[in-house]
Amino acid sequence: MVIQKSALLSTVTARNGSKREGTMKRERVQTHWGAYIQWFGFVITLVLLFGHAAAETDKLYWTDVRGIHRVDLDGGNMETPVPVPLVSPIGIAVDEKGEKIYWADSKTRRIQRANLDGTDIEDIITAESGYPYYVAVDTSRGKLYWTDTQIIQRSNLDGTEVEKIVTREIGVWWPRGIAVDEKGGKIYWADSDTRRIQRSNLDGTEIEDLVTEGLQNPLKVAVDPIGGKIYWTDIGTIFRADLDGKNVEETVGGLDFPSAIVVDPVGVKLYWTEWKTGKIHRSDLDGANIEDVFTTGVKRILGIAIGADQQKIYWTDRQFPPKIQRANLDGTDIEMVITTELYTNGIALDTSVQKIYWTNSEAGKIQQSNFDGTNIEDLVIDGLCWPSGMALDTEGRKVYWADGCVGVHRSNLDGTDIELLVTKEIAHPSDVAVDVNNGKIYWTNNQAETIQRANLNGTDVEDVVEWRRVPQGIALDVKQGKIYSTEINFTTGAGIIRRLNFDGTELQTVLKPANIDLRKTRLSYPWGIAVDPYRGKIYWTDLNPGRIHRANLNGTDPEDFVTGVNGGRFIALDLTQAIDAWGVVNHQGRQPTLWGRIRGNALLPNFPNPFNPETWIPYQLTEAAHVRICIYDIFGHLVRELDLGEQPAGDYLSRQCAAYWDGRNDMGEEVSSGMYFYTLEAGDYQRTRRMTIVQ
Repeated sequence: MVIQKSALLSTVTARNGSKREGTMKRERVQTHWGAYIQWFGFVITLVLLFGHAAAETDKLYWTDVRGIHRVDLDGGNMETPVPVPLVSPIGIAVDEKGEKIYWADSKTRRIQRANLDGTDIEDIITAESGYPYYVAVDTSRGKLYWTDTQIIQRSNLDGTEVEKIVTREIGVWWPRGIAVDEKGGKIYWADSDTRRIQRSNLDGTEIEDLVTEGLQNPLKVAVDPIGGKIYWTDIGTIFRADLDGKNVEETVGGLDFPSAIVVDPVGVKLYWTEWKTGKIHRSDLDGANIEDVFTTGVKRILGIAIGADQQKIYWTDRQFPPKIQRANLDGTDIEMVITTELYTNGIALDTSVQKIYWTNSEAGKIQQSNFDGTNIEDLVIDGLCWPSGMALDTEGRKVYWADGCVGVHRSNLDGTDIELLVTKEIAHPSDVAVDVNNGKIYWTNNQAETIQRANLNGTDVEDVVEWRRVPQGIALDVKQGKIYSTEINFTTGAGIIRRLNFDGTELQTVLKPANIDLRKTRLSYPWGIAVDPYRGKIYWTDLNPGRIHRANLNGTDPEDFVTGVNGGRFIALDLTQAIDAWGVVNHQGRQPTLWGRIRGNALLPNFPNPFNPETWIPYQLTEAAHVRICIYDIFGHLVRELDLGEQPAGDYLSRQCAAYWDGRNDMGEEVSSGMYFYTLEAGDYQRTRRMTIVQ
């Protein structure tokens, strides 16, 4: 949460506002709030201003292992604008007829598919509970099969018509590897819990126990319908038997940990992987003539599949960055099919330009995208170890982030001019929050178990409060002048949320497990936290139940807000509509927030800024005046004059009422990119601000 000068001012980005220019008539609009701060003889106006904003409703954003998500504050319209393609890919299958690969991602609880070259990734199954592990395809019947926790399911290849065909009640406990015998009309699977190899009809009927003795931890299965054999992996060994389970024999022994297996019926070969050594091997179907296919570039393979017609082998690799690769059957021409280096952690929003910023901890990056998830960019890629929480100062055009093994950093919003503000010898930060009005940055130091702060340039580091446990997330409530923080006792698995004044006084416990109704919510591993001062709410993530909760600012009425979160860490709020409805005033120095109407004329920051090609210039009048706005280039040459005529007292803040400039000079020509100055003249009042146009 960021407290900033003219905070989020330029989030007035509604597209439906009419353009008003020149002498067009103005209407008086709803009063908003502001405050003056006198700095060295000139006036800086601090305003939270949101005319008619772009968002239809305020939203909560959060990160987890599946990407960046958002939801309306009433719980509706959940979206994932920045999805993570791969997190923990396990089972994989090839549909050569449909030219698709399918895989299960156990951490995101998804089954996905893509073209054979990795393009056109789509989610086809999202499990509400359980964890899909391994997949198999019946191309002739257009069916997809997969194993899950205590269940086997199937669907059409597009994910429709999902059916539970084998459940715990009728004989399965922990099914893992699965294979389809299209010719024989059977599915085969290994049950690691009951230590059995089993099969059934394709619809799950007539379950049979094929092998029940001598198994330690059967994991993967593969079928050779031509040779009439089923293969499976166990600890250090690959076995095979007839399709009816008879004539069990050891095929390949003395292995380390065979983790995936597949049969190439055309080439009459058996392929398998070893988890620890990172190798892919092959042999004849009877285990003879073992050879390495390749031994490098493979780390943690759990799934392997054959594209016989293409003469390709596909595999999943869970080592970061998670990936799906393929090669020729002899191991040559290794290709990257799908990969991701997106591991979202800290998150912050710049509503003025509709941008999401996040830390990518695994890849050691700071990244950004549009609000809809398009145009993902790397901003900072050097000098990072494990970036986590972050905060923005949009007025000062800075991004701040915590890096637990380096310290507290900042850079420009475009990633340039990186500075190490506080080193790891002083701070081991987890999360940061910025108070631009007071010129302070706050962070949680989870090694020293303190909350600390410093000036925005990193000087004058001081402890705000010593914590009793490990502090994690931090958020600021500018309205009340409060710090909120989450803390975790990793030994007991109990969490607490506390609040205190900006100067560290009046430390209070807001929420603890003892005062929570466990039927409504939990407080085990609270992490990220955000404050909505307008509705009087706090939101936080909890790692253990995988949820986002909320409560009143004093901790009363805690409730679950979002369930099914997978490894949720940090959160951020887009409060455009709340500010539009109520307005807010930031506070000056260390004084409490001042609420009330601005006394005096005011020229406010244009929005959006930077812009291309149009912008709106808001202002306020305490009495009627003739209004003129003049726009100058950096050399002082007059570029455009907007004569708005006689205007009554009022607040001209929204796009319908603010002055409009289309980025053209008095000749109607588009001006070039760069910095410009605009001056408001209203009676005896005169004020100048700057703006930037980009082409």
